[in-house]
Amino acid sequence: MLTLAIGIGGGLGVGLANYLAEAVAMAVCIWLERQGTIHRFIPGTSPFAEHPCSNVLAVGLPYVPLYYAISLGWAAFGQRAALDFNPLSVWSFVTVAMLCHDAWFFTLHTLFHKIRRLYKYIHSMHHRLGASCSALGNAYADAVDVGLCFVGFHAALYVYLYRQPTWNPLAVVALIVVEVMTNIVGHCGYQLPYWLHLLVTGGVGILPNTANSKTHYIHHLQPQYNRALYFIHWDYASGTYRNSIKALK
Repeated sequence: MLTLAIGIGGGLGVGLANYLAEAVAMAVCIWLERQGTIHRFIPGTSPFAEHPCSNVLAVGLPYVPLYYAISLGWAAFGQRAALDFNPLSVWSFVTVAMLCHDAWFFTLHTLFHKIRRLYKYIHSMHHRLGASCSALGNAYADAVDVGLCFVGFHAALYVYLYRQPTWNPLAVVALIVVEVMTNIVGHCGYQLPYWLHLLVTGGVGILPNTANSKTHYIHHLQPQYNRALYFIHWDYASGTYRNSIKALK
C-alpha cells in the first residue's frame, strides 16, 4: 500500500508542480510584457488563458506508474544515490539527457503528425493553442500524449540509471526543472531576450543548436515545421526546420 501511495502521490505531485510552474511563468510573462522586456510574436493575439485543473491529471496520472515502479526498486536504487554538486557534471548530464529526449520526442511527435488517427485521438488537443500559445497551454494535452512523449522517456532514463553503479539525484532534479522551464518557454508565445532564454534553460541554451521560444511557436502556427522540442538539428536534417514564416514577418 505504501508503494502505491508513493506512486499516486509522486505522480500527482509532478502534475501539481507543473501546474503551479505554468501559473507562475504566465504571471512573470505578463509582468515582463508590461515592463516592455518581452513582446508577443504576433501583436494583438490574446494569450491562451484556459488553465483547467485537468492539466494536473494530464501530467500527473501518466507518472503514477513510473513513481510506483521507482518506489518498488528504491531499496536498491536509493542506496546508489551519490550527490555531486559539480555544476559541470550536472550540466553535462542535463544536456546529454535532453539531447536523447529530443530524439525520442521528435520521433513520436513526427508520427503523431504523419498518422491521422494518432493526431486526431492523441495530439490534436494540444494544437488547439494555435497562435494564442501561452505558458498556461504548456500541458494542455491528452494524458496519453504526455505519457508517450515524456513519461516514456523518463522511464527509459530510470532503467538506465538503475543499472549504473551510482547516480546523482541533483542532476535528475535539475533535468526535470530545466525540461519543464524549456517546455514552458516553447509555449509562452513571447520573443525572449537571449539572457532570459539562457537563464530559464539552465545554460543549455548556450548551445548553437538549441531551440528558442520562436521555434516551437512556429510549429503551433504551421505544424509541418519544427517538430523537435529542445534542439533544431533533427528538423534541420529532416528539412522541417524553419526560423521564420510569413505570419511572423
